Amino acid sequence: MHRIAIIALIIALISLISCSEDTYRTSIEITESHKTRRIRERTTQMPTISEDYVELVFRTSLSEADSIAVQDNYIWVSDRNKMYRLDHHDGSIIASVDYTFSGLVFADNYLYGVGGAPATTMDMKTIYKMDPEDATILSSLPLAFQTPDSCGMGFGGSSFHINSPCSLAYDGNDFWLSTICYDSKIYRVDPSDGSLIESFDYKETFHPAGLAHDGKNLWVAEFNPDMIHKVNPENGSILSSFAAPSEDPRIATSIAHLTGLDFDDEHYLWVITGGPFTGALAGKTQNVIYKIGGYPSN
Repeated sequence: MHRIAIIALIIALISLISCSEDTYRTSIEITESHKTRRIRERTTQMPTISEDYVELVFRTSLSEADSIAVQDNYIWVSDRNKMYRLDHHDGSIIASVDYTFSGLVFADNYLYGVGGAPATTMDMKTIYKMDPEDATILSSLPLAFQTPDSCGMGFGGSSFHINSPCSLAYDGNDFWLSTICYDSKIYRVDPSDGSLIESFDYKETFHPAGLAHDGKNLWVAEFNPDMIHKVNPENGSILSSFAAPSEDPRIATSIAHLTGLDFDDEHYLWVITGGPFTGALAGKTQNVIYKIGGYPSN
């Protein structure tokens, strides 16, 4: 009888353990399903990008800010002289390198740049892959098609130099870049060989100085006047537009030197404006980083 009781106890313990394993397994499945649902909700509920939701993030000490790339806690920006990694909280400089790019973007956890300078070390018409920690160059991809050379431009009494290409974006599969020297075009580029997939001509429409991609649409920074356009990447048509942010009412809707755009992981649009100015706006310096996006109260 005693032996039977022991056997019954062992069977009960085995059943309890099996039940606990099933409960644990079910708990994991529910938790993972919940996480998947939350991720899906966050992904589909994107912030509204408009002039009604603008936050000034940092004022920088850059000289003629040129481009911005944002991912996780990484913020890389460029000016005419160097490229800088900024602290995500206060905008202080964490690292810098003695080369720069007029277009920056993150793709597959690496930093990429185009429109490089100085010419002694960088080929302007090559896309460079970099380590996001310190911008060490890892590899390069020459463009397999012609783009215009760099140029000097002037609008409204303000003059400045523009690298060509002047911006870079990534849609999850392909690169996008733009030029505004002697033409105004947006190019879609195959990342495997640098070949041209398609291009859109905006010579009679606007000057695409900066690019970003939200996974569905292109966003284009224009100057003269400074505007942000949402663009259909299938045909290049403008879907919507709004005025770029600016601290100076003389510059807003005029020339804020809007030079760079990028989306962060929460789908907020980051914008950087350049400077300094000459002519009628001499002494005005922007070099400000904004974050655009919000959820309507209704």
